Amino acid sequence: TRDDTLWCELLLQAPGAALAGLSAASLDGLLGFATPAVFLLTPRGVRIRPRDGVVVHSSLHLGHADIHPARLPRRTRLPRSVINAAAWAGTELKAQAIIAASVQQGLVSPRSLDAVVQLLVKVPRRRLIVETIRDVAGGSLSEYELLFLKMCHRFNLPTPTRQQRRKDAAGRW
Repeated sequence: TRDDTLWCELLLQAPGAALAGLSAASLDGLLGFATPAVFLLTPRGVRIRPRDGVVVHSSLHLGHADIHPARLPRRTRLPRSVINAAAWAGTELKAQAIIAASVQQGLVSPRSLDAVVQLLVKVPRRRLIVETIRDVAGGSLSEYELLFLKMCHRFNLPTPTRQQRRKDAAGRW
């Protein structure tokens, strides 16, 4: 099964390795980004065993605070997983979609994502990720809303009204 594959690949790698990116985020509930690849994160300098279908990244910043203390198999906390998934995405649009979907699905807050980015100074696509978090915090909760907002800025159009939380007649959000 997919879970068996994740466990096996994690155990085959060096001590200290953790599931990360989309592999970890999907285990924690992120929907819509299934991938056959297994994404792992190891501490910098740790020897890895390259295998087909396994993408291993290393990081100088992989400590106890980055690893979820209770969830198994061992994986990064969800905000870190989302930021890594966005950094490792195949396109900028997919990176934005991952960030927007994680907030839209109620899995993370823009504030928690921003906290991770502030710690990861050399994360790939950092500028795009920071801008996307800002736009998502402003109410753009899909990659298409983000594209539309980008086009408005590019062509000097007024910033559109974006989604806002509100209560209905029954008092529900």
